[in-house]
Amino acid sequence: MVEHKRFEARLNIYVSAELQRKLEQIRDQRGPRVTVPDIVREAIRLYIENEEEVIGSRRHFQRGLRESIDATKSELQWNNLVTLAFLWQLQQPVFTATTQQQISFKETFDKSLAFATRSWEPLLKALERATEQAFIVPPTEKS
Repeated sequence: MVEHKRFEARLNIYVSAELQRKLEQIRDQRGPRVTVPDIVREAIRLYIENEEEVIGSRRHFQRGLRESIDATKSELQWNNLVTLAFLWQLQQPVFTATTQQQISFKETFDKSLAFATRSWEPLLKALERATEQAFIVPPTEKS
């Protein structure tokens, strides 16, 4: 008689007669040292390994997506900051000439941020109205 490993847990399941027959066919093909429980354990192990890979790939995808979004946010923030600095450099000589005051980029940025924080709702509504109007195509006049 063949010695088999002892396992700590027991699992009782019911299967269809057809599935039982197929398991026995596989057992017969593998030889006398293999039992139906061995085949079932192997099938369960393979299934769980596959599920772990699927779960792992989902986690990997989600982590990769989060990292990609964070990188995009950082890039957008950097691009916005560079654009703001560029616009400030363009406008700074005009501001200095008209007000006779020197103002730093940081002061301008801080004041702009404070203004936007106080006025974000009306500014957003005005931007939405302007965007809607920009996409309205006037009717063509008939000759």
